[in-house]
Amino acid sequence: MTGISTDFALTFVIFASALVICLIAFQRQRSRLQLANQRLKAQASVVEQTNDLAGLGTWVILSDLRSVRASQYMRRILGFSESEDVVTIDALRSRIVSEDQPVFDAAFHRAVTENRMAEVEFRAVDASGDTRFFRAITGPNGAVPEDDKDAGGISGIIQDITDLRQN
Repeated sequence: MTGISTDFALTFVIFASALVICLIAFQRQRSRLQLANQRLKAQASVVEQTNDLAGLGTWVILSDLRSVRASQYMRRILGFSESEDVVTIDALRSRIVSEDQPVFDAAFHRAVTENRMAEVEFRAVDASGDTRFFRAITGPNGAVPEDDKDAGGISGIIQDITDLRQN
């Protein structure tokens, strides 16, 4: 009976030791992931600031094909709420000068239905009510995160080119 108790105790100690080692390894990995996440957030902030300086906005067309997840810059320059990251295509179109809407629609259609890159220049009314010139490039993009369940796999950039057009 003593032999069984000793074997059980030894097995229990080995199991408990292995469990402690796994927990320590898990905690270390968790700390590394938290640090990496903090670094990514800091880098994302720098990228957002750089985009603001360059006059660049980004978006991802959502799988419903009726809305986009827009960057803060894009929402701000076009007068959308900065607290909501989703903008409907209809709301975006409402900012585009009516004469330029067919060109925008054709590029959007090409990107979505033909799954290829599309580039378009158009005029839109900004947050202050001024008409500005924009260049947009959109198309299939592997950079859309696979875990983003709403993303439609199409993303793009928008650039305010008013100063370039006026010179």
